[in-house]
Amino acid sequence: MRFFISIVFLSIVASACETSVVIEEISQNNTSYYVVYGFITDEKNVPFTINISKTTPLFVNTGIPFVSNASVYLFTDNQQKIPLFYTKNGNYKTDSNTFESNSHNEYQLVVEMENTSRILSSYQRIPDPIIIDSVSYEYVEDINNGIFTSTTGYFVKIYIFDRDEKDSFYRITVKKNTIPYKKEMITLFYDTYFDRKDHEHILTDYVFQKKDTVEITVHSLSFQTYTFFKNLKDITSFNWQILNTAKDIPRNMQHQNNEKVLGYFGTSSVVRESIIIE
Repeated sequence: MRFFISIVFLSIVASACETSVVIEEISQNNTSYYVVYGFITDEKNVPFTINISKTTPLFVNTGIPFVSNASVYLFTDNQQKIPLFYTKNGNYKTDSNTFESNSHNEYQLVVEMENTSRILSSYQRIPDPIIIDSVSYEYVEDINNGIFTSTTGYFVKIYIFDRDEKDSFYRITVKKNTIPYKKEMITLFYDTYFDRKDHEHILTDYVFQKKDTVEITVHSLSFQTYTFFKNLKDITSFNWQILNTAKDIPRNMQHQNNEKVLGYFGTSSVVRESIIIE
């Protein structure tokens, strides 16, 4: 059976703790699936959020069917059980006063529904953080700003040191003047060819002007999470509607009764650097 799937991702880890995923679909039997999405990081004093909703019929403007009656937990590989508490709009949050993540642990997300069915993720470990040597910027003229238009401004450059000979994978998010900038953008890179060397990344998708304050956040990812974002980027590059099978949407959640579940639970370590364009 094939599905017409339109995917809209809102604020995809623009901050690691606030995110929504909306999936619309039309199928032969109008089946509705759970959508579970969220990340935890190594940040301190931060509540982490898991968002749970259900798919909606394509072209039917009924609002997002958020799930508010689930029991949500994080389990560690040493059997610690961490509850998440419902707030609003399908969001379940950890208590930042009682829970801090630990890079030495592996985490599994468990969602229990009212009918006692369970949705499980695979176990995820928080990767080691990246080492940022420095951040700078350069002035650029004739930056492509759309069809037949251009602008001038500044590109930010980050210099990263590759600490070992293992492949590492990263995602970058950006704030301009404290506001998430192009939060729908998925900027990814890896360091396969830079073993124990500095390497430069120029953020050409983001244009800044004088007096802008720029905050760069680098999320260190596992290969599996990098692959999730890479597939997500490929899918959403269509920008409107995808003709595909539902199984091709990247996910790592599984229903104990083998019902279809969409979404992803992942981990990342986070490093931030800021610079003012002067």
